Parts: sequence; C-alpha cells; structure tokens
Amino acid sequence: MIRFLFPLMVCLGMAAPGHTKPPICRDCNLLLISIDTLRPDHMSLYGYTRKTTPNIDRHLKDALVYPNATTPSPCTIPAIKQFLSGRFDTQAPRLAEILNNSGYETAAIISQALLRTAKEEKRHIAGFKHWDIQKPHEENQHLMSTRNAKSIADAALAWLSKRQTNKPFFLWTHFFDPHDPYDPPLAYRHWLKGPSLYSDGDRRRIAQKDGYEGQWQRRQNLFTPLEKENLIALYDGEIAFTDTHVGKIFDDLRRRKLWEKTVVVLVSDHGEWLGEKDTWDHCLALHEREVRVPLVFRFPKNIQTPKPSDKAMSTLDILPSITDVLGLSDPAANLREGLSLFSTQHPRTTFSAFRKKVTHKQKLTKAYCTLQGTQCASWKHVRLNKAKPLEQDAVGAVDSNTKKALKAFVAAQHVFLKTTDETLETLKALGYTR
Repeated sequence: MIRFLFPLMVCLGMAAPGHTKPPICRDCNLLLISIDTLRPDHMSLYGYTRKTTPNIDRHLKDALVYPNATTPSPCTIPAIKQFLSGRFDTQAPRLAEILNNSGYETAAIISQALLRTAKEEKRHIAGFKHWDIQKPHEENQHLMSTRNAKSIADAALAWLSKRQTNKPFFLWTHFFDPHDPYDPPLAYRHWLKGPSLYSDGDRRRIAQKDGYEGQWQRRQNLFTPLEKENLIALYDGEIAFTDTHVGKIFDDLRRRKLWEKTVVVLVSDHGEWLGEKDTWDHCLALHEREVRVPLVFRFPKNIQTPKPSDKAMSTLDILPSITDVLGLSDPAANLREGLSLFSTQHPRTTFSAFRKKVTHKQKLTKAYCTLQGTQCASWKHVRLNKAKPLEQDAVGAVDSNTKKALKAFVAAQHVFLKTTDETLETLKALGYTR
C-alpha cells in the first residue's frame, strides 16, 4: 500500500524523503507524557517569562524542543488517537500495540473523561496491559475529569515501583489539569492580581450563566481586563502544578537509574484560546492558538540526534520517530502518515482539518482551504510568528503547489475529514457547541 505522502510529494514536484540512519536505543524504555490543553508559549521551556515549567526545564534541558509542531485536530479525542497511531484517520495499529508485540511492558495512566466514554474505548486500550483511567465519580459538573496531576503521578510512581520484570517499559501518562476549569491548588495561585487568591477559574460556568443561549466561548465583554489576567494566571498555575508532578516522575527515574535508559516524549493534544478576541476554549478553529503544541524528545546521552529547528513538525511524527530510535519493526510502517524526526525531507509540511477547513503549514507560512463538499472553494494565506501563536494575513494568493497539495490531501483523506463531523456531534452533546 502506498503511503499518502508519496503522491502528495509527486504533486509538489518533490523527491521521495531521505532518511538518515537513526541511532538505536536498544531495550530503552519509553515515557510518553501528554498534557491536555497546553500552549507552548505558556511554558518557560519555550521562553515564557513566568517559570511555569521549572522541573521540565531542568530535566529536559538537553532535549530536542520543537517550536513549530502542529496537531492535526484541535480536539482531544481525534488528536490523541492521531499521535498514538501516526495517521490522520487513526486506522492503523497504535504505538502500544507495536511495543507490546515487541516485548515491552505497557501501561497507560490517564486523566481524560472523554477517553473513558468514547465509543471505541477498546481501541484506546489496545496494546496496554495496564489501563488506569478515572472513574465516573471523578468528573465535575461539565463531565470533565477531576483526577489531578498528583494522582496521575502517584499512580505512575506506584506502577513503576511494582514492576518485577527486566522488560523495557512503555508508560503513557495523560495529565488534564490545564484544561478548564482553571483551579490550581493555593500554592500555585501566586500570579493572581487583586485581593483574593480564590478567583473563580470556571469561566465556562460564568459564560453560560443566566440561561445564555449563544456560543459561550465567544461571549463578548464577559470579563474585565483584570479578570482575563487572573484567568490566565490560573491557567499558568495549572501548568506549574502539573510540572511539579511530572518532575517527580523524572526524579524517580533518575533515582532508579533508569533515566539514561529511557526515551521521553512530551506533547499536548491541542492548545487553547485565552481571551484573545474575547475567545476562550478550543475545538473552535485551526488557528495557531489551538493547533500549535509543544513537542519535545529527550534521548539518553549516548544517542546522537539531529538538532531541532523551526521546520514544521506534526504530532503524527511521534510514532515513526519512536520506532526508529528504539529499533522496532513496525509491520504497518507503510500506513504511517507522519515522518520520523530522522527524515531529511525538505521542506516539511503539516496538515490539520476541522469544521470544513483544511490547513497546509510549511515552516512559518500557512494556507487555509475552505471546503464545499469535497472541493476547496476558497483560499487564505497567512504568515506565522516564530515565538507566538499569531496569524497575520499574507499579501498574495496561495501558490499553485500549495493548492495542489491541499487538493491531494482532501482527495486522500475522506475518512479523516468525516471524523471531524463526528467530533462536532460529540461536542454538541457535551455542550461545547449549539
């Protein structure tokens, strides 16, 4: 079966991607950390002025930190399935299945209510020998998980301590805390301004008050400038709280002398609007605030890797990068639509799709196509900021090669594009949209 990337490169007039020989981290462990709703520009690892990620900064100071990574979807369920499968439509064996079949001990410890209630939970579990997800009583009034970073880290540390095998492990931990409502513990509220540390971070409840019937994520003039600042301060506090407990997992691996035998990947499923243009939340659009995510790889010191750059990367690249560096055979390699970080294809491009729109991103330029049926009906070209998730309309039309690439993507990805409609139905059921 020919992978999607080859016909796309043909229509772009590009050669097939080259591939440097990856160094093999034989029998290395894998720790995959996903943090829900995390914007890279709010991490001190990425240069944010507030020290929101001091533990991650310290432990991952020698990591590959990619500033221009994109998720194919701005919503949790498709985004997670995509980085676990390396495909837009997710229809391929997932990372845990590959590692389980390669002799790894596999575990998932998760705070994400939607993963438990999703129709295909069995597919999420596939490959994981240990599956630990919050129970129904661990949900708030918005059907969101209340299982916090401390409980996730504690469960991860307990699992690591009980292992009685010399097998390498794959441990996936998903932290939910930066997702709304923003309610960090008192010790992580020090960036708040004003007389009280008990500011209400449940902006969803506030926006939906008084029987409001519109799209609450864009309810105008709801918060004063100070209230907006404090909501951002609470969001940052949630990141710092998560960082503390991620750091405990890192410390434990060092204590067990497993750090230099463990590959670490840190990623987010999507970003978040934080009051810009009176907009909050995610699952709204393909703006950089929603689709630009942190992507960090940390390899043991003896593994030589390419230097990170601002080239376009995708969360789909995680799976092929991991199988490359662990030296694992992937029977479905031809189905993967991400590229290993060891690929030398130039230039690299990424795609995202949602709400009848598809984007093509190449370094710091991005093109939108608006769909009418299965055809691109209109186009938009934007320039991007290297450090911040900003989009500025560019002068000039979308070039012909980019149009060809987008048309080829749409023609090849009808299954993926259909799932975006299904995601909208799920969002309506949860009250995200009306």
